[in-house]
Amino acid sequence: MKEEVEVEVEVEVEVEVEAEMDNAALPSARLSATFLESNAQSHRDLMFAWGDIIDNAREAQATKVHIDARVHVDETSQRSVTILSVVDNGCGMNERVMQDGVLSLAFTKKDATATGQHYGMGSTAAIPRIAEHALFLSRANGQRRTAGLLSKSLSQHLGSRELKVPQCSWDDDGQLFEGSTTDEPLSAQQRLASEEAILKHTPFSTVAALLSAFDVLGAGSGTLLLLWDVHPDFVVSKTDIKLKDEEDNEESRRWEHEVSCCFTPCAPLTPAPRCPHALPYQESMRAFLGYLYYVDKDQPPWGELWLMGAPIKPHNWTSYLRQPKCWTFAPECAA
Repeated sequence: MKEEVEVEVEVEVEVEVEAEMDNAALPSARLSATFLESNAQSHRDLMFAWGDIIDNAREAQATKVHIDARVHVDETSQRSVTILSVVDNGCGMNERVMQDGVLSLAFTKKDATATGQHYGMGSTAAIPRIAEHALFLSRANGQRRTAGLLSKSLSQHLGSRELKVPQCSWDDDGQLFEGSTTDEPLSAQQRLASEEAILKHTPFSTVAALLSAFDVLGAGSGTLLLLWDVHPDFVVSKTDIKLKDEEDNEESRRWEHEVSCCFTPCAPLTPAPRCPHALPYQESMRAFLGYLYYVDKDQPPWGELWLMGAPIKPHNWTSYLRQPKCWTFAPECAA
């Protein structure tokens, strides 16, 4: 009986060590585990956070961007989750580009002389403002399929003080890439730990289901961004994604409370009155995307934007900014 107890204890210790090694093998962004949650508040307006995501596609030379919503049901667990998806046909990302870009902070290769000084913080702050979790599935021309997970709660769930960003790449046959190159710098151990974390903490529980999601990119390059556990103030319909009325809007109540507290200590949390002058692009994604980029008779749209299967009609800024008014004057008769 004594020998049986010793064997049982030894197995438990091995399992604990293996779990710690898996967490240590996960790639890190060298940021605090709470960074995403804290930095997400830099986007005061929920709708405006989408601008950084669309900008990424435009800067990747995409000509089409599709935003949709769907209910995903995992074949194994039968768990269903509503997912917002953003698909573009841009240049795509390999491990290095994804690691230096959307899975990191303050890194950019943008030409400062042409576009101004950039610090690579846009999407890193915008995405966690919109959703709790984001999964990037991307492929550059002629290169491997690459996935990366950005999650506000994963690191805390793993008990890590660093922000963990699981990332891995697969060969054409569906096997994890085991080598290491300039464009794919991760080790085989990092990819294996990342694959396990992605399958455990995303709506995809099998490699086959995960790899099948890349099919939407077709044979060329592009990126699919999947967002789930989205902010509760977003309301999805068949044609649009809108914000709740301000009287039911969690963000408006929080903001009203913060402003009130500036003048009255410990002010009660009361609903903010609905602004009668709210503009359409502040409440509707379809309207917001229509005004997002400057378009006039001399400046055509840079590409096509689609929302819920229907194209976005760009608004002519010249007409939008020009607001003619007709004034009628009638002379008064002298007494």
